[in-house]
Amino acid sequence: QPQSQTCGPQGFWNLYHAQTAVDWILEPTIELCEVLFPSQASCDLACEVLEIGAGTSTLSDLLARSRPNFKVLSTDVSHVAISQAQARDPAPPSNLTYAVLDAIEPNITSISADVVLDKGCLDTFLFRLKHAEREPTLLKLLTNVYGWLKEGGTYMVVSPRKVLPNLRDFKGFSEYSRSPLPLSTFRAGGLDGGREQSEVWLHRCKKGATFDAANPFKVEEEPHVCACGKTRGAGGRKWRNHVKHCKG
Repeated sequence: QPQSQTCGPQGFWNLYHAQTAVDWILEPTIELCEVLFPSQASCDLACEVLEIGAGTSTLSDLLARSRPNFKVLSTDVSHVAISQAQARDPAPPSNLTYAVLDAIEPNITSISADVVLDKGCLDTFLFRLKHAEREPTLLKLLTNVYGWLKEGGTYMVVSPRKVLPNLRDFKGFSEYSRSPLPLSTFRAGGLDGGREQSEVWLHRCKKGATFDAANPFKVEEEPHVCACGKTRGAGGRKWRNHVKHCKG
């Protein structure tokens, strides 16, 4: 399907959630909140958290209840998903707000957050978009995230993908790290395409200095000659693997 039918308009996601949509992080646990925001360091902080692509998960609700000093804004592009979340709990905690938000539309909101939490938005674009559409779409997303974050703020991405090059190489982030996330921290629903969930990763990115929108991603220079004397042909993954594993 073309992008306009799969990832662009609210119509697709409204239909998706109106049917039998199952969020991949179906039931998060307190343990997951503890991994994301260790209580010893965060309980007394007045932290503002924006969740994007919240879907039907209860993560924002659990986070707001377990961290009463936090202000949590739970958003999704689908008003159906937001309505379902609100109907699920008619008496939400006072520090939790729901709103409809398209994460790749130009940032015209006044959102300001210490943390942007993403447990499926970026990953969904990677899965559903054609290769040529990914980088420009992810640039829209990351530009918005950069704008929403306060100085020194953190973008947290929970993903079944260990490697997220666009995230790692985005120049708007001054620091990037990743760590494995225990599967015991939530009960899993389903992944797009029926993929098996064997591992989950937490990617953390710290907002850095202003970046050049015309040149937003780092480009790693590849050596043209390996230590063994072999010269690069067409390049690409085969060449990188050779350089990485060559014994000289």
